[in-house]
Amino acid sequence: MIQSLRSRTYAIVDTETTGMSPAHGGIIEIGIIRIEDGKVAKTYRSLVRPARRISHTIMGITGITNEELELAPYFEDIAHTVSELLEGAVLVAHNARFDYSFIKAEFNRLELPYRAKTLCTVKLSRALYPTQPHHNLDAVMEAHGISCARRHRAYDDAQVLLEFLASVERDQGHEVLGSAIDRALKSHTLPARLSREDLRAIPNSTGVYTFYGQDDEVLYVGKSVTLRTRVLSHFSGDHASGKELRMCQETARVEYKETSGELSALFLESKMVKDLSPTYNRALRRHKRLALVVARAGAQGYTEASVEYREEISPEEFGAILAVCRTKAQARAFLRTVAKEHGLCGKLLGLEKGPGACFGRQIEACLGACTGHEAPGAYNKRLARVFARYRIKSWPFSGAIVIRDEAQEGEGTAYVVDQWCLKEVIEYSHGSHSATPAESVFDLDSYKILARFLLDKKKSQGLVSPYAGLEQGYEPVVE
Repeated sequence: MIQSLRSRTYAIVDTETTGMSPAHGGIIEIGIIRIEDGKVAKTYRSLVRPARRISHTIMGITGITNEELELAPYFEDIAHTVSELLEGAVLVAHNARFDYSFIKAEFNRLELPYRAKTLCTVKLSRALYPTQPHHNLDAVMEAHGISCARRHRAYDDAQVLLEFLASVERDQGHEVLGSAIDRALKSHTLPARLSREDLRAIPNSTGVYTFYGQDDEVLYVGKSVTLRTRVLSHFSGDHASGKELRMCQETARVEYKETSGELSALFLESKMVKDLSPTYNRALRRHKRLALVVARAGAQGYTEASVEYREEISPEEFGAILAVCRTKAQARAFLRTVAKEHGLCGKLLGLEKGPGACFGRQIEACLGACTGHEAPGAYNKRLARVFARYRIKSWPFSGAIVIRDEAQEGEGTAYVVDQWCLKEVIEYSHGSHSATPAESVFDLDSYKILARFLLDKKKSQGLVSPYAGLEQGYEPVVE
């Protein structure tokens, strides 16, 4: 128990990365210790497979090898778990902005919002021990008699920070450490038109919240498994951008709606953003057309790609679609990145026209498919391997399924889904039910929600069953 940490939820975090820039690199290992009521509530550690091989320098520092990383999950595979562990928590790290920026960048690549208050233990050490000459992690360990068998491994370094906080509390008392943390984090600052009583009335349950401006303009829609904690975090004073600061200053009213569970909150958030077009939501806004990267067989046997706008996608087309983007500009930027990182041909990806070698080949970035130096079979295999993670995943069931999202046993919301398309939404309670037809078209946001849920066996176990219709009443059968 660390008394100083009882008033808030904390996530002590460390990351190992491919380099110093979150814009051009990524996380290769993450360790998290979640603290609730001053005690360790959950722990997590995982290697993370990066987009490219790591350097010998990084291998030397961390001891992590490229062979180990090839077997590790991508960040998108663990994003839901990481998000849960960070939900509503103050992120604690040594040089917190470094770890925070890499985590936020990883979430941004998946178009998932992440923002948190940060507590930097470097700054905390400087504030509490001003005469100590150095405050890097090795210096902190030496000053507080902390040992670490595997320095520069994410979870082990996070454990060092936990021991550092415990040491400070023993050394200076929980009141001194608690006051130092409060000064570092500052208190919640509410807009003039929003009262603290309004926020206290929000339950700390799962649901969706909406920020309204003075003239009832819809400013923002968000979801959380802890509504009150998440809403309060917006007014923490740690604004990642000027837009977030303006949004909080303009908020005059907060509404919320509780849901059966997290899956229902995700669907409702997506629908409300599309229907209401909030000023400060961008990633989930409705796009009437999607920009598809479509594969086709070229004249010389090479797989070629083009970007096409479509208003609807049928399941029969999934196999030919290499990636789905929201706009053509986003799709072309994505293809340029893929070509650069994996040596694919800009011409075959539809980025360049004209005779001769592509620009990538001229600077020796393309392996030569455009000039015949790379055989069609070899190039096509590489392209298929690169795009495997971006394709629409194969529907993992033989037909339609029903997914239950239960507030409590026998009561909740169920979703009928087939080929990643929502067919029907069913509200049920102890034998009675009401069904509402859904749009039954492929929606990129719904697909991402469903894919994350269905491919997470721990989340979906016992909640998914074949759909047999409602003729005999709603009685889901668990396989």
